[in-house]
Amino acid sequence: MGLSTVVASVANITSAQELLARQTIDLIFCDELLPDGHDRDLLSATSRETLPCVIVTDRETNWEAYLQATKLGAFDIVRCPLELPDIELVLIRAIRLEERKIVYRLTA
Repeated sequence: MGLSTVVASVANITSAQELLARQTIDLIFCDELLPDGHDRDLLSATSRETLPCVIVTDRETNWEAYLQATKLGAFDIVRCPLELPDIELVLIRAIRLEERKIVYRLTA
């Protein structure tokens, strides 16, 4: 059984919001700083109910920015330069969380 994957790339928050309005997105990798704002702008402008799993990439270790992003709904922050083991770990955690949500919905 194959995994159906659709990949889209956008350059700014405005384009990301347009894409989110048009189709269901399961996972977003979002850079902390975008041409038209920050990851927190995208997170705060998106409804928590429709917010997909958002993984923020960051070039600096900023604990306050991390806490703010997670409070707004980011799943995690991965430090740049991106290392494959770090990405794999956060993706495994995101998949496990989604599986638990599905089981909860089925049993609720």
